[in-house]
Parts: sequence; structure tokens; C-alpha cells
Amino acid sequence: MAYNHGYEQYKWDRWKIKEEKQLRELGMSEEMILELRNYDKEAFNKERVYYFWNRSNEEILEHKIKFHESLCENIHQILDQLDNQELYYALSQLDRLTLQIIFYRVQNIPTQKFHS
Repeated sequence: MAYNHGYEQYKWDRWKIKEEKQLRELGMSEEMILELRNYDKEAFNKERVYYFWNRSNEEILEHKIKFHESLCENIHQILDQLDNQELYYALSQLDRLTLQIIFYRVQNIPTQKFHS
């Protein structure tokens, strides 16, 4: 599940209001409460950035894995459909990157858009 900044901000605001109310009841000065708020907000923002990028990286990695799995299936499907045994043997000896390039060219996909 993706990081929802709006919801996390809402939860943080609610928590902070309760905390500040308790601090006022305990007699803490407004200056100290504001300083604590700024510190907590900075920590919240750093955490938000961390979760945003880590969640995104996990999703990107998951997408790449699925893409490569489907690509391998498609390459093997193409190889299995070959009638020429010499061509099948020659292609089956190639490395994965070369097979990917061939697959992209057969599908009219520019190879410079993809990186392995």
C-alpha cells in the first residue's frame, strides 16, 4: 500500500493538538511548545520523505520483477514457436540481454528506452 501523506498529516495534527493541550495544562511556555512543534514537524517531514521513497522503490522493484518475468515468458513463447531448429538452437544460446533486445525489436519497441 502506498504512503498516504494526507492521512498521515491528519493523524500527526490530531496527536500534536492533544500533546500541546497536555503541555499547556502542565504549565509549559508557549515558546517551548512552539519549539517542540517545529522539531516534531521536521522529524515528521523526514519520516514522510523516507516512507515516500522507500514505498516507491518497493513498488518499482515489484513492477520490474513482474515485467522481467512476463518478458521471459514471452521470449520463451517466441522460441517455442520457431520451426527452424538451427535458429532455435542459436537463439537459445544467447544471453538474456541479447534476447531482450531481439524481443524488443520484434515488437517494434525502441531498445534505448529500456535498461537492464
